[in-house]
Amino acid sequence: NIPIIVVSGVGAVGEAVEAMRRGGWEYLIKPLQSKKILLHTINKGLERARLICENKQYQQNLELQVAHRTRELQDTLEELKLNEARYRSVVEDQTETIMRYLPDHTISFVNDSFCRFYGKSRRDIMGKSFFSLIAEEDRKKVRQKIHSLDRVNPVQIDERRVEPHLEGEERVGSD
Repeated sequence: NIPIIVVSGVGAVGEAVEAMRRGGWEYLIKPLQSKKILLHTINKGLERARLICENKQYQQNLELQVAHRTRELQDTLEELKLNEARYRSVVEDQTETIMRYLPDHTISFVNDSFCRFYGKSRRDIMGKSFFSLIAEEDRKKVRQKIHSLDRVNPVQIDERRVEPHLEGEERVGSD
């Protein structure tokens, strides 16, 4: 961190290059025309040394913050994995059928009980329209019920007949 100032009576370029290669920071040739040049060079060197130290401190602090934040993120990830496992356990262990669908009515999740009820795998069910599960004559009423949901009334109870099979070719948007 200490800048090396080389003061030499030799003004050869090769000499200056070699001095710098060996760690010199500044190369002055004697005789110096004034003490001010030497003092100015020393002050620049001290300022450079101070900045290097300050930069190292900032870098160390940043590395500590990154390490701390990384540990926090790893802890959060572990907690998230644990919570996901708990959630999955609760959902998958249910005897009731559970389904989640997107605003466009595409089925995005079903539990094992749902698959057993329909006799289909998740792969067969996912991506299909929710309405492919509803008896054709009830679809309009179900749509009205869904459209009545909002933040004030987020839950509605409505029992409808369901088809025990998914309609083979019906896709999202075709109902």
